[in-house]
Amino acid sequence: MATGLEALGLACNIMQVISFAGGLISTFNAIRGGHSPDVAITTTATQMSNAFKTLAQSLGQATRPLNKDEMEMAVIAEQCLDAAVALKAEVDKIWDGNTKGSYKAALTGAARKMLNQGKIERLEKVLRVHRETIENRLLQRICTRSDAILLHQDSGFEKLDASLRRFIAAFAAGETRLAGLIGDQSESVKEHVTLETGQLRDDLYTHMASESGKTHVVLSEMSARVTSEVSQTRRELSLKFKETAAAQASEAEHQRLLKSLEYETMNERRNQVVESYRDTFHWIFGPSHDSTSLDAERTDNGPIKPSVRAKSSESFLRWLHSEGPALYWISGKAGSGKSTLMKFLVDNPQTEAGLGDFTIISHFVWMAGQPMERSIRGIACSLLRQLLQDDPGVSALVLNMIPRSRRNKFSADWSVNDLEAALMLALAASPKPVCVFLNGLDEIDPLEEQDKALNLVDKLSSRVSRLRICVSSRPEPIFQRRLGNFPALRLQDLTREDIRRYTSGALRRDFVSTDPEFREFVEQVCDKSDGVFLWVALAVKSLQRGKQDENTVAELRKRLETLPSDLHRLYEGMWQRLNDDEPIYREDGARFLNYVLRGKDFYGYGYVFDWDVCELMLTRDNLFRHKILEEGYRPSRDEWISRVKATTKQLVRRCAGLLEITGTTEVTPSARLIHRSAKEFLENTPHGQQILQYDTSTMEDRIFNVISAEIALTRLNVLQQVGEDVLPLTAHESSLSDMVERLLILFYRGCPRANLVEVAKY
Repeated sequence: MATGLEALGLACNIMQVISFAGGLISTFNAIRGGHSPDVAITTTATQMSNAFKTLAQSLGQATRPLNKDEMEMAVIAEQCLDAAVALKAEVDKIWDGNTKGSYKAALTGAARKMLNQGKIERLEKVLRVHRETIENRLLQRICTRSDAILLHQDSGFEKLDASLRRFIAAFAAGETRLAGLIGDQSESVKEHVTLETGQLRDDLYTHMASESGKTHVVLSEMSARVTSEVSQTRRELSLKFKETAAAQASEAEHQRLLKSLEYETMNERRNQVVESYRDTFHWIFGPSHDSTSLDAERTDNGPIKPSVRAKSSESFLRWLHSEGPALYWISGKAGSGKSTLMKFLVDNPQTEAGLGDFTIISHFVWMAGQPMERSIRGIACSLLRQLLQDDPGVSALVLNMIPRSRRNKFSADWSVNDLEAALMLALAASPKPVCVFLNGLDEIDPLEEQDKALNLVDKLSSRVSRLRICVSSRPEPIFQRRLGNFPALRLQDLTREDIRRYTSGALRRDFVSTDPEFREFVEQVCDKSDGVFLWVALAVKSLQRGKQDENTVAELRKRLETLPSDLHRLYEGMWQRLNDDEPIYREDGARFLNYVLRGKDFYGYGYVFDWDVCELMLTRDNLFRHKILEEGYRPSRDEWISRVKATTKQLVRRCAGLLEITGTTEVTPSARLIHRSAKEFLENTPHGQQILQYDTSTMEDRIFNVISAEIALTRLNVLQQVGEDVLPLTAHESSLSDMVERLLILFYRGCPRANLVEVAKY
């Protein structure tokens, strides 16, 4: 309520000043008509003095700097103040005329002289413009009618000032005009002067002349009071302007700091991680949240007791409730679902409820991503930015304690040491305790030495109080050595029931759940999976393909029995089953895989996770690409979609399931390796390397094809026209400097002269 109330209070006070200043104008108009000014001037001046006082108090009591709209109102208040002071000066001139001759003549003459100069008209116009600005624009922006209704219904409403209560009640009822919100002071003046007629007017002038000395003293006192209130209001306005300017400068620094920590792919890995299958992983929050049975759960050594999963969830809950060490380790084999579990924990309300008053931040490391996504620098930038996002106060502390950070514009401007120091500082200064979820420690770039990442985790967990850290990784020796003494769980030992649920749900699309073989296949998948969700997904796809190919139950059983449990052997088997009998398939599939793995190494990108299928299509189809580049051919939308569909099918089949298709397959599909383990299989095993060698093209050939495909896509984008036949292309915009860069790359890579000439021609 406070913010809306402060804004409406400020608007109310400003509109009161405008109203009472308008009353003075009506008084002068009355004088010009020969009416008595004394009561109107006295009343209006008193009310104006009170308005100034209230406005000064409103500004002084504001609990925060003004926002943009309130700042505009404060500027209006200052300008209204100037107009009111100018009007007051004219009042003083009129009353000063009383000492220089006929009271009535001096009073009326001074007013007419002033009015003839047009000053009042100008002041009246200023006030009218400000009134209309507040009525027509600002009032609705600082507070909606529904906000006013809530304020009107609030239990503290009756404790407010009477004028503010009237203002809020009228605004809640839909009134936005000054006369309806405040009551126009000029109308009271008109009502006052219309009562003066004939002898009554003369009597009033006679009485005023006889009492002029006393009246002059009263008005002089009131004038001094108004002057004092004006000075106080000016001081409050000045302070508020300075405070707001300082806050704006501080906010600008805050935003610059946040900007310096950003990098484009900061959240890419988290967004790529699949959502958990329905009703899986809930066991981690304890038996009351677990809808699955543990009766058939096993480990590598056979049946286990239900208490294994219960003990794991108990250890996690103790950590979640801030009992024991600050660090918790989620360990798991490749493909066991660690990233999916971590995403589940970060997003699940039960995590927040278990932690209590904690701020949750997270980062997902990604070996397949850009350098920042697999580095300590990227981790620190991501976590620090999340901490500072909504806390300018902590940002100011970081800027003051690390002054050189004020000069940083980009993430590359930060040293790793400064980032770690800033992160430690921000964690210690956070108004709330913090929980960090750090996924994929084993995906840290080898160049960064995983020891350094573990040192950072150790430093945070041991030196920062009120901090909880949950990390995940494969159970590699370095992590066993450094994390093995902390509370932990082994994910592959705990997910049998989750795997059963997923397998049952996936197979129901192709099998009848009441058939005996359905249960048999589900149990066989659970038995062979060894807790690896990725293996399960591939096995289910194999069964589904067999069912669609009308395999018999015996053939399906054999298909499942022959699937290796080891992921690398599984990948090898997938390739052999689809490609070994067709040399042309082997070469085509290997070329696709080489493009995805290494196709843009020459740009310094390293491995590119997502490849545009349109680009892969053009790298492969030399004739179609040549037609676009040489003949200016522009395919129709239908032809383009048909070609993309054909390429998509070829990618899936030729690459034996090692590539998957994402996105809308008819418009802008992307191709990617199914998992990090597939990349490791292709690059680090003899059989995987043999698969890549089926591609007989050279690196220079691939560079030429990629650059030519990009130029073709750029040309098609230039030719795009609005209409039904617009091609569904992703944006490929390349400048002349980009093209020159590509030529230089080809030159330095030793690309044949003929290819250089051809690209230059395009």
